[in-house]
Amino acid sequence: MKKTIATLLFISLLYSQRPQVIIKVPVKDNFELKVIASCSLDTVDTTRFIFRYTLINLPTSGQPVRFFEITNDTSKFACEPADTTIAPQNWRKFINETYWWADPDFPSNLLPGDTLSGFIYKTWRLPDVGYWYAEGKDTIVTPEVWCEDTTVYPAEEEWVEDSLNKIYYKKTPFGPGKYGFTLVSGPFPPMIPSRPWGHYPDSAFIHLRDRLNKCKQQGWVTPHAYDEINRLIGHAWNHIDNGRVEQSKSTLTRLLRTLERLREQQKITDEAFYIMFYRTKYVRDNLWYHYPGK
Repeated sequence: MKKTIATLLFISLLYSQRPQVIIKVPVKDNFELKVIASCSLDTVDTTRFIFRYTLINLPTSGQPVRFFEITNDTSKFACEPADTTIAPQNWRKFINETYWWADPDFPSNLLPGDTLSGFIYKTWRLPDVGYWYAEGKDTIVTPEVWCEDTTVYPAEEEWVEDSLNKIYYKKTPFGPGKYGFTLVSGPFPPMIPSRPWGHYPDSAFIHLRDRLNKCKQQGWVTPHAYDEINRLIGHAWNHIDNGRVEQSKSTLTRLLRTLERLREQQKITDEAFYIMFYRTKYVRDNLWYHYPGK
């Protein structure tokens, strides 16, 4: 907000010799939000995952939270439609999309110091690394430019809007609020055959290492756990690259047991466990190989 205030002062000085220009700026990031994510298999349909999110608007926040989104992409509203979406009481949802907003007909129930659960969606896609995005509740919704003599100068209004767009609306990849990393659903590992006689592309193992690296970047795995997981991925990759499909599957099964152990030892978080476990299982279950002509 310091940059915004400085820019507004500059605008005021720029137009000091003209009719007064008043700019009302919305504030959508005056809050501190903690997001707790969890994932579990659906007890009715065990091929489907249930993602749940709890929001904690810290007591030090300066405003309620009115909008919350989950996405696996850096462009706004980019995630694919979820199979089923559930909203907390007094919140609304867009049909089969993972974003929610507070019902304007009810007082906000996520005030500073409040905790709110019930942001849920169910999908067949696998756990992945993605983003949450949130916005606070404004008292002023849009910027406004006007002059004392009631004459609006379109050129000035356009210039101010363009300035606000550069310094305010695009302050994050999603908008003027705040965002962070969390557990989301995402695409399946690539399993396109790299050779005409086998289903063991390098891209599948590159994908597993990519997700492991992303978990490491978020602090979701310890250095020791990272080395152990990375080594087993390499062993499985080496086996399948030499046509030893059963040995590769056996190594990936060992990796699944290792992930369970590391989770129990608290060397990986639940987020890292779900991401690596189910993606490893998918790769293992979709490997096949036969020699040419057989």
